[in-house]
Amino acid sequence: MRSWYRVGTMTDREAQQPVDLIEVSAELEEDEAADKVDLYVDVEGSSLFTGRAALRQAREVNALVESLGQVGVAEDQIFVEGISASTQSGIFSKSSSAHYRLRVRCRNLERLGDVLGAITGQKNVTMGRMEWGFDEGAAAGARRLARCAAMARQKAEAVAAALGVRLGPPHRACEVAPREVAAQPYPAAAAVAFAGVARASMRQEDLGLPVTHHRQVTARLSAAFRIERDAT
Repeated sequence: MRSWYRVGTMTDREAQQPVDLIEVSAELEEDEAADKVDLYVDVEGSSLFTGRAALRQAREVNALVESLGQVGVAEDQIFVEGISASTQSGIFSKSSSAHYRLRVRCRNLERLGDVLGAITGQKNVTMGRMEWGFDEGAAAGARRLARCAAMARQKAEAVAAALGVRLGPPHRACEVAPREVAAQPYPAAAAVAFAGVARASMRQEDLGLPVTHHRQVTARLSAAFRIERDAT
């Protein structure tokens, strides 16, 4: 996917005249740390409640919510992803047992070990996969693109100096959007290992893997600059 940006305008007469250009490209690679993580957990409940009411009224779910609250995860960061129920009589009621699928968002990665300990310390709770999240805001992308533009300008100025010409304003620029990065699932083996660990807090050594995650982010820009001509 390419987005084109044209700086300045040209009249029809100017467009018909040849334009001398210096074309350069710039690429920026950054190591970006995750700023949040989503934890997927399953809770076996002894009663059935639907929607967000389950967070407070389903006893087993509420116990997990309260435990997470003690380590800094607010209730509005816990989401009910799905509910399934089983019944002996064939009629669903509040007394039917239920399986709750929850997504817990941890925004303070410094407390991730505590959050994992709160989850695995609960009965009837199974740890599932884990997905890292990154800053996808427009400001982060704009900052990287601006650095690429500065790099492109610097390269063009060096070329112009070597050629003995004067660099003019930008003629055009092309941004190449970074490729999509797939979510990183939590290793299944580590999730299984949690089942036998019930602690108030967990360290990196307990988890068997780092509690942080990084990815490589690349920004690319190609640009063409005019070569200024002496006035005649």
